[in-house]
Amino acid sequence: MRSLLLLTVLKTIACAGPIDGSYPATLAQLSSNLTVSVEVLGTSKPATERRVRVILQPGPSSSKDVDHQCPVIEAKASINGAELGESSNGEYFSAGYSGCRPILFERALPDGPTPDLLQEPCVVEVTDGSGSIHVQGHGLFHAPSASFLTPSDGAMVLGSTAGLQVQPSAEVLPGAGLQVSYVPDQAEAGFECDQVTITDAGLSFDVPATTMPSSGKLTVIARIAPFKGIVDRCEGAQTCTLTRAACDVDCTAGVADGGGFDEFDLDASVVAVK
Repeated sequence: MRSLLLLTVLKTIACAGPIDGSYPATLAQLSSNLTVSVEVLGTSKPATERRVRVILQPGPSSSKDVDHQCPVIEAKASINGAELGESSNGEYFSAGYSGCRPILFERALPDGPTPDLLQEPCVVEVTDGSGSIHVQGHGLFHAPSASFLTPSDGAMVLGSTAGLQVQPSAEVLPGAGLQVSYVPDQAEAGFECDQVTITDAGLSFDVPATTMPSSGKLTVIARIAPFKGIVDRCEGAQTCTLTRAACDVDCTAGVADGGGFDEFDLDASVVAVK
């Protein structure tokens, strides 16, 4: 009986595949169901890039057979020719709970982005013996900017709608979570606005009719989702994204905070009439 039980256990282990839950995979095998996220992590005030990372996220169908094993990738990654180190290759882990580690390449930027990283367009490449991923875009290492569109002089009329033009385009804005705040230079009350509309040119918001006329600063921040870069080409993967996300104090942990570290600061004023 004990022999039969032992044989059953051995057969179960043999059928279950590798005990660590991982299997060697290639970029070519994963390409049809792969998301590539290229992230610059940074701190605000002033906006400073601190770390860049490339994350490969295989889709659910990449798990092997019924065992849901983790695809492990051994590859090299670079941005504009500057190499990134592979911090994690997607292996299986179990520590109270189990899953697949990310396929992650990263590089610290203690002094901000180097001149080669600032070149536009930005070219991201990940390669192994089977093939490659090629992502090309712009705005990854360059902060977006904004200027007043209506009113062009930044003198916002009480009860009106104001608009900003965003460069390089409104495509860099997150879909939700933008906050506009106006702080007067003196003691007058300002305003905050969470109801921000994304427009073809950039964004618009309503100026409260109850605000006192004054001069001050208008600030736009991304509270929930980060500002984005613009993807021009995505090859060797199903989806590619470029983002500029906020992180902890010096980004040593390489963990995104959720919002963006960029912000728009513009000279502005509030007037009763024009």
